[in-house]
Amino acid sequence: MNAALVAAAAVNGSVELLEGDYNTVLTISVAVNVTLKAVGWGAVINFNAGGNAITIAGDNVKLRDFKVVIVAGAGAGGTRPNCIYATARTNVEITKLWLYGDQTEADDGDDARQNGILFDTNMAYSKIAFCTVENFERNGVNLEDTSEGDEVIYVEVEGNICNNNLDDGIRLRFADFCTLTGNTCQGNGNG
Repeated sequence: MNAALVAAAAVNGSVELLEGDYNTVLTISVAVNVTLKAVGWGAVINFNAGGNAITIAGDNVKLRDFKVVIVAGAGAGGTRPNCIYATARTNVEITKLWLYGDQTEADDGDDARQNGILFDTNMAYSKIAFCTVENFERNGVNLEDTSEGDEVIYVEVEGNICNNNLDDGIRLRFADFCTLTGNTCQGNGNG
């Protein structure tokens, strides 16, 4: 999959996943101006390693219409995975994804791990919409500036379902000018 994404980056293109299971122990890296999409949740990425299942590696990235599962027991302590991770990017759109986490491993003590979606330091002008994010050891959606000085700004979080995450359904920490609309958060540890 990463080879196809590299080729797509050369032409500002897209990669479309067909229905089926995609098992990987390698982080999927989505570069600038690339769209990774499928035709629905029948395309399932099963991630079984530490780090991040998908890393947004450029601006103007779009992820649409597929499912990502963190396999039970993925990653070692200190490397437990996030489903999607992005830092210092703009114009990222994540829509209609189903992200399913792993609660079989204990919390490894870092808010920057074990999240469904983590938008970290200097994320701006992006959108997370109409996703289902559930069963994560930490947060469903986490908008957090871990360096405490370079805020996450102007992110829209709309129409998501964030259920059964052990911390928050949606968490904002050092996130400014963000808009949350029509989200449903139930059965989370903190709300």
